[in-house]
Amino acid sequence: MSGPAPLAERVTRALEAMERRRSRGRIEIAAGVLLGAYAGSREGGGLWGSLAGAAIVGLAAFLSVRLSLALRRRALTRLSAEDPAEVARVSERYRIAQAVGRTSRWKAFR
Repeated sequence: MSGPAPLAERVTRALEAMERRRSRGRIEIAAGVLLGAYAGSREGGGLWGSLAGAAIVGLAAFLSVRLSLALRRRALTRLSAEDPAEVARVSERYRIAQAVGRTSRWKAFR
């Protein structure tokens, strides 16, 4: 029977989950704005109905994403209580790895 995962692994999983939520959240917000605009115009509201629908549904999607990220940050803060130095080290290494990955992807497009 295996014990709990090492702290570094749990921090990495938490950071990966936050990154996935951020990227999916952008798509959800954009889809919410478009869906709200469509629904507002379909209800016969014209331009103002479309804008109101986009604002309402977009705001709901935005708040959902922000709440989810806040909960994930809270979980990361709880992990930080175990060993703040280790969490800071793992977080910095994760961010550097993400930056290197982004740089290498951009080089592929040049």
